[in-house]
Amino acid sequence: QQAADAAAAAQPPPPRRMLRFWARNSGQFYVRSTSATLRMMRTLARRMASEQVWDQSAYSQEGLWPALGLKGRVGSRVSLRVLSYACFCNTKWFFRHLLNEPTWRHHRPVSVHTNYHPEKQQRMQAIFNHYHVAEGKGDWAALRRWSGTEGSRRACGGGGGGGFRGGREQLLPDEMV
Repeated sequence: QQAADAAAAAQPPPPRRMLRFWARNSGQFYVRSTSATLRMMRTLARRMASEQVWDQSAYSQEGLWPALGLKGRVGSRVSLRVLSYACFCNTKWFFRHLLNEPTWRHHRPVSVHTNYHPEKQQRMQAIFNHYHVAEGKGDWAALRRWSGTEGSRRACGGGGGGGFRGGREQLLPDEMV
């Protein structure tokens, strides 16, 4: 019996026909003018007009699905690259990491996609003020009032939900909401 169990354990598991997908956030992307991207954009336009599909799911599916040999299914043949998350970040990464980790203190992202938090307009204004209105000095107080999750730090119990927990300077009372 032990020899049979050992032989069964040495065998690779049977192959499974499975395909797993995720949706890439397509809030910011650059599309180069090629025949493959034109074909993909036409396919996306047709799908958006005829199917009840989330635009980001359709984008991910068309860009990442292989041909699979299905009738009428041709792979997109586009080349996908991921932009640097630190240069083209969303507000989740910005408020959890860039704001709280000292190694990122002098980093200036190219753009910040305000897609993660419910207070989009207020956070966007704080980011704009930090990089463009504060005369190059940065308005850290306006940024630090926001937590890494939802709402202000005060509304979240004074925390902030950043990846960095030690050695951060304390917020002053006038920095809190």
